[in-house]
Amino acid sequence: MWDTNVDHGREAMGRRVAYLLRRGGTFYFRCRVPVDLHDRIGRVEVRISLRTSAYDEARRRVATAQFMLSHHFQVLRMQDDQKRPSYQPLFTVDDVARLGKNGKGVIFTGSADQMLNMLKNRLSDTYGALVDAAGQRDAATDAAKAAQEEAADAHRALVRVVNGGAQQPSPAPKDAGLHRDSRKPFADFIEAYFAMKRIEGKHRTNKVTTFKEFASVVGDKPIAEIDRNDIVEFHDRIRCGGGKHGRTASYKTVNKKLCDIRTFLRWCKEQRNLISSNPSESFTADVSQGEREEGEERRRSFTADELQAIFDSPLFKGCKSPDRVFEPGTVQCRDHRFWVPLVALHSGLRLGEIEHLEFEDIVELHGRQAFWVRKASSHGHKKPVKNRASDRKVPIHPFLVEVGFPCYVANRRAVATDGRIFPAFRYSRFFNETLLHRALRIKQPDMCFHSFRHCFKDALRNATTDLEARDRLCGHTVDGMSGVYGERFVSREQANAIDEVRFPVDWSHLLP
Repeated sequence: MWDTNVDHGREAMGRRVAYLLRRGGTFYFRCRVPVDLHDRIGRVEVRISLRTSAYDEARRRVATAQFMLSHHFQVLRMQDDQKRPSYQPLFTVDDVARLGKNGKGVIFTGSADQMLNMLKNRLSDTYGALVDAAGQRDAATDAAKAAQEEAADAHRALVRVVNGGAQQPSPAPKDAGLHRDSRKPFADFIEAYFAMKRIEGKHRTNKVTTFKEFASVVGDKPIAEIDRNDIVEFHDRIRCGGGKHGRTASYKTVNKKLCDIRTFLRWCKEQRNLISSNPSESFTADVSQGEREEGEERRRSFTADELQAIFDSPLFKGCKSPDRVFEPGTVQCRDHRFWVPLVALHSGLRLGEIEHLEFEDIVELHGRQAFWVRKASSHGHKKPVKNRASDRKVPIHPFLVEVGFPCYVANRRAVATDGRIFPAFRYSRFFNETLLHRALRIKQPDMCFHSFRHCFKDALRNATTDLEARDRLCGHTVDGMSGVYGERFVSREQANAIDEVRFPVDWSHLLP
């Protein structure tokens, strides 16, 4: 629904801004076309997104849009009256539709001087058309003067609309006082940023994609000259085609890409003195409140019924064959697809941590076997560790030993050539799309493989009241001085808490 009762600023005092409407969190310009111009315009109403959720900015843009559209209507009527049949309008409805965009002939967010230059260019084109139509310059003089006067009037009006009533002094050069490299393009600093921040693996791949998209917007423009208009255009581009397979991107995706750019530009400003200000600060994805809430929806734990359904599936209970694991049968297929979900549920390890476990990462801890999540690799692999607290040792749950996990590790060690406990496999897609969605048909938007980690956290909370033990086992930062002094791995007593982790699932069909 369209919200015409915008309760912001002066609106709260009883004044409603004409032509300004709000839908969701975005403001719109809406104006009816006069009846006598319906055929000329080709529509009965002009409705355009102002591409902002800020009320003050929307007021400024709607005033500019109204001025341009009024001028367009006036000129069309002049043509109909045969007063200036060859005179073309300085603005069109399409110009108004480009509100908020730069480099397309109309500048809304710049200064009045920038708008005047655009008016002069339009005036020059109109003047040339008049000369061609009349065949000689003298015949076009009166019309040209009238057009020039109109452009001057437009400039004076825009001084009030755009700059609040007064000409603004010319700004200082954007690169004044900045590092000499500030004249280099954005792309020249990406590798230095990755090296300084030590960004590797999947995180690097994702950021490279985002930076390529941003580079396609700013091109070879010096980094010091990147402005808010570039951020707006980047936002619009990824919003419309930045999703999977070129589809409209979700709020979560757009906001993540904007956050990557914001963090990079903040580094350019604070660490390298390449820009005087960060144009992306306080800029957020422009979407409706409903979509924002959907994008921020958190993952949850599996319910007891969902856990039982997962571990009662043919993959765990008995299947036709290793190639037909979702069809009931008598074959016990205890390969990596069987063990990865069980390890995730009984250890709380993230999927990436499980995928990169090596045989050397099964170590002894207080007289028992444990998983060691660490960045170091004995086989030259790049292993993802989210942060310093994620480097931890998690005791292997007794249930995994009882079901036969040590036997799987021994058999895998005999055939593995990469040193990893689990072979390379698209576990996330197999579990989320194939098992949950297609085979079991229980997939929900807030449910995925990571829900096993939530289940472990809940069970660990029931097993022990020791907050430090829970944080260390889950790889969360330990608050206070406890996280600074002493051994960084769990103590013997804390390690034993894993033995009390229980789940409301019937495991009888998994036991020997």
